[in-house]
Amino acid sequence: PDVATYNVLLQACDRAAKHTEMVGLVQSMPKLGVEPNVVNYNTAIRALGRAGDLKRVAEMFSMMRSRGLEPEVSTFRAAINGTCDAAVAGLLELDAPLGRLREMRELGLQPDVAIQHSLLSAAAADPQRHAAVESEL
Repeated sequence: PDVATYNVLLQACDRAAKHTEMVGLVQSMPKLGVEPNVVNYNTAIRALGRAGDLKRVAEMFSMMRSRGLEPEVSTFRAAINGTCDAAVAGLLELDAPLGRLREMRELGLQPDVAIQHSLLSAAAADPQRHAAVESEL
């Protein structure tokens, strides 16, 4: 199997809400001779964020860096969009995706339109939160 095959498996784990298995799959890839790429990590990060699992999102970021990959705008988009989905579902506060936005900026990366839209949409129901998000963008 190659990285594309693994990405299909990661997506299947997400659809089945098998997040523990998803993390194990990413961890096992190097041992099986397949180096995870940014797309693999982004897939896992988005799914874990959507599940509200901030600890595992942070683990994926750490794993990614330990393998010599730096998070890209797409990685932060995956984390922010996923955690915004979790915030809308009531699993998280909006502080989680805003924290990732700040981290992104500290690395010199700028949010794209999709990230901005996710944050503004997640804050839409709360006028105070919406103003706070706008000030961060």
